[in-house]
Amino acid sequence: MKKAEARTKGLNSRRGLTEAERNRFDASIASKVMDAVSSAKVIGCYVSFRHEVSTHELIRKMLEAGKQIAVPKTLPDHLEFHLIGSLEELKPGIWGIPEPDNDRIILPSQTDIMLVPLSSFDEYCHRTGYGKGYYDRILPECRMSIGLAYECQKCGLIETDPWDQTLDRIITESRVYLKQQPE
Repeated sequence: MKKAEARTKGLNSRRGLTEAERNRFDASIASKVMDAVSSAKVIGCYVSFRHEVSTHELIRKMLEAGKQIAVPKTLPDHLEFHLIGSLEELKPGIWGIPEPDNDRIILPSQTDIMLVPLSSFDEYCHRTGYGKGYYDRILPECRMSIGLAYECQKCGLIETDPWDQTLDRIITESRVYLKQQPE
C-alpha cells in the first residue's frame, strides 16, 4: 500500500472513533505501555494532539512512577526533546501542539524508549507519520521505539522508502506488534 493511501486510511479510521471508544482504547494502550516501560528510566514521549492516542494521562502516570519524561519541541527541520516535570510546563507551539518551554534538552540517544505517534501502520511495524519525516530522522538514535495506535489504523503492507524507520513495537488496544521482516 502506498504511504499516502495508508496515511489517509489510518487518519480517517482514527477520526471515525467515538470519544467513548477512544477513552476505552487509550486506557488499554496506557496499561500496556506502563508494562513496556517498567524498567526504563528516561522515556521520550509525544504529547498527543487531535485524535492521536492520548498521552496526557500516560505522561502523568510515568512521572508518578518516577520516570524522566522528555517531550518534543518542533523546530523548522527537526525535533528537540526537553525533560519535563509536569504537563503544566507545556505551552502551545507550532500548529498548536503543546510543547516544552524550558532549556532541559536531552538527546534522543539518551532515552531508553521513544513513544512515537503515527497515522497508520502495518503488522511489520512500518509506520506512516504526517509526511514531514521528523521521527524518521531521530529514530536511528533511539535504543527502542514504540508506536502508539488504534487497531483501526492498521493497513496492509506499507511501501517504504530507504529513509523510513521501522518501529521496534506498536501497541494498540488489542495487541502488541513486534518488528519482523515481511515474508
